[in-house]
Amino acid sequence: MSSIAKLLAKISGLFKTGDSPSNDPENGSPDGPSLPEAQTSSSGNPAGIILPESLLNGGPPKIIPLKRNAAEEILGKETIEEEDSLEEEAAREAAEEELTESESPAGELAGELEKDSLEKPPVAISQSRAFPPDSPPALTLEPGASAESSVFPNPTIADLQKLAEQGYSGAQFSLGLIYHEGLGVAKDKKKAAFWFHKAAIQEDVVSQFYLGLIYNAGDGIPKDKRLAIEWYKKAAINGLANAQFNLGAIYHEGVDVPRDTTKAAKWYKKASYKGQPKALMNLALLYQKGDGVPQDKPKAAKLFEAAAYHNDPVAQCKLAAMRLEGDGVPKDPEEAAHWFRKAADLGNRPAKHSLGLLYLMGVGVEKNVLEAQNWLRAAADEGDPGAREMLDKISTGAFLDL
Repeated sequence: MSSIAKLLAKISGLFKTGDSPSNDPENGSPDGPSLPEAQTSSSGNPAGIILPESLLNGGPPKIIPLKRNAAEEILGKETIEEEDSLEEEAAREAAEEELTESESPAGELAGELEKDSLEKPPVAISQSRAFPPDSPPALTLEPGASAESSVFPNPTIADLQKLAEQGYSGAQFSLGLIYHEGLGVAKDKKKAAFWFHKAAIQEDVVSQFYLGLIYNAGDGIPKDKRLAIEWYKKAAINGLANAQFNLGAIYHEGVDVPRDTTKAAKWYKKASYKGQPKALMNLALLYQKGDGVPQDKPKAAKLFEAAAYHNDPVAQCKLAAMRLEGDGVPKDPEEAAHWFRKAADLGNRPAKHSLGLLYLMGVGVEKNVLEAQNWLRAAADEGDPGAREMLDKISTGAFLDL
């Protein structure tokens, strides 16, 4: 085997498709379901479920469609209709697990919280902070006007509470968010769960999603994975892309439910049509392996590419490895080097290692041993033993014998 062939095999070995999830998308091997952008290796969250922290630190993964609907172009419009039965099935399951206020721990907090004093110094809450920008207020008293702006020009927490107690779901969601994030008050996850639940049972989709997050983390209320899944399911049925992604990840890894990659793929597709970048990534993994869907490497490459344009470093690495090997797509070392560079610039350790090897042998880039050492050292400094070994071989000239 030639030196170049040996090094290409080494790069390929860094990106072999595996079954275990990568809990560190920046520094780990991109084998399993993709993690949310704000999540790190310290999360201890194998399925890539979006946690409250990732929502608060810059929000969930941004839904930024490409110039055209990439998922629709790759998967085909007809698959949208094919997946309609999925929501019907989920709705039936949700009905069997009907979550009433009396049965839900969050609902049971009502009596306890009514005894607590909710009085706080009046704090003005801007409407833009009270509602997520992608979720219009549900408090409409007249066309084009929200209840807050109509009744209170600059609503305080006390004002919102009055509306919430009257049953306005938007005000209930706002109070949940205020207590969850500590906007002008001390954080109180128990009160947040209470108000999210009030809005969620009125079909406020974002509240349903937050309630799923809270139950999943045991944040202010006892942890309950079953209820977390059921609230995710309700939000997913109501069309929330991040909830659809979460359900896909849960079924993908078999988190507290039997592993079902066929169902995971269907939920990923639904989220992908809405531009959820991590859903594109995870769906590509399933097509690459033929797990839950017929194996289709060209389709996997297109999905990886769509996710790569959303600056997903793991998708960039997977696409680069396919291009380098010609695995289901035409071989293109220059494009492979391009995507490895993109991922390396985003901090991905295997990409730094791979880019170093490409520079070492002049594959897809002009040969440059100094540049190779720089990238290998960057990977080695982050704990990559293979990169350290290669640096040692370069220093002794042993790499010439590969």
